[in-house]
Amino acid sequence: MRVRFPVRSRRSAGLIGAGFVLASGISVGAYMWPEGRSATETEMQAAESAIRHARDAGANRWAPEALAEAVAGYREAIASYHRERSRFRLARDYSDIRSAFRQAERQAAAAAEMAGRRLSETRAAAEAALDRAERSLDSAEFLSRSTPSLGFERTLLRRSRIALEEARSLADEGDFPRAALRANEALAGVRQALDRTGSRAARYVDPDEVRKWREWIDATVDWSRRKRRPAIVVYKDRQELVLLEDGEAVRSFVADIGSNSLETKRHAGDEATPEGRYRVESKLDSGRSIYYKALRLDYPNRDDVERFRRARREGRVPKDVGVGSAIEIHGEGGRGRNWTRGCVAISNASMDELFERIRVGTPVTIVGGDGSGGTFSDLIRWGAANGESR
Repeated sequence: MRVRFPVRSRRSAGLIGAGFVLASGISVGAYMWPEGRSATETEMQAAESAIRHARDAGANRWAPEALAEAVAGYREAIASYHRERSRFRLARDYSDIRSAFRQAERQAAAAAEMAGRRLSETRAAAEAALDRAERSLDSAEFLSRSTPSLGFERTLLRRSRIALEEARSLADEGDFPRAALRANEALAGVRQALDRTGSRAARYVDPDEVRKWREWIDATVDWSRRKRRPAIVVYKDRQELVLLEDGEAVRSFVADIGSNSLETKRHAGDEATPEGRYRVESKLDSGRSIYYKALRLDYPNRDDVERFRRARREGRVPKDVGVGSAIEIHGEGGRGRNWTRGCVAISNASMDELFERIRVGTPVTIVGGDGSGGTFSDLIRWGAANGESR
């Protein structure tokens, strides 16, 4: 005879099965949750790792809001995780918690990326400020050294140099915001010093002056081309002597000029190099010149004398001084600064070469510049541009 047992519902069967497992001492979680819990802990660890990485990337400083959001989400997920674990095992659900950990991981990664981007931008801004300050300060210091009579505030430049050195130290330490601040303070000091140059330096960018100088240069080039003979052009703005042959520039020499380099010569003793169109009056070989060899120019010419007389009538030169003389192109130059009493100095090796190629009567044109740039004009333009942005 076949014995039939009563049919129980699936729910009852499930409860009986669960009761069996519990009664037998075997954990339900061991059968029903090990994979879910392991996945949750993996995502928890991934979020923790992402937050650590964000902190290592400097998010505490460069992306604090984004990092705080990631940490808050992570902590909330941790709290939910512990609450869920306190519930009956069969009733636990980690799906939302896993999503929260993944969200915290994404937020931490975004914070790390933001920190890296902001750090890079801040570093670039600091480096740009340092570069601007360095270049501008170098030029200002050169101008200050080159022009003893210039009304430069050397104290301001010294303070600017100290500020720049501090800025570089801060940049080396990774403190880029403060580095940029100190670099900009150095720039401000340079700007103040530059303001002291006044109208004397502005002449190097004056359109009328530049136009006049270009006319002199063009006339000298044209003469050299027509006569098929050498000529010389001296550019005070970029401290350069250019040798022309057949109207073409064939050699360029570094030239030191008068210590009062911003001015054109007005009278004897002002230590300024004259500007005008001259000729080689005589050649002085070794032993006949104070400074190695020399090419003496016919300064003062008629224009120089007339300019001097006009300045005297207008009270712009002392009554007890003359127009000056003995302006030369001579050796012993290449000192990296403007130091002469009004002459043009090149190195002895350059002087040897020039001496052999130049004869008496060779045209020598001395100009402030040609508008293409130089130590003085570039610095004035920089000051004007930065002055507008203050």
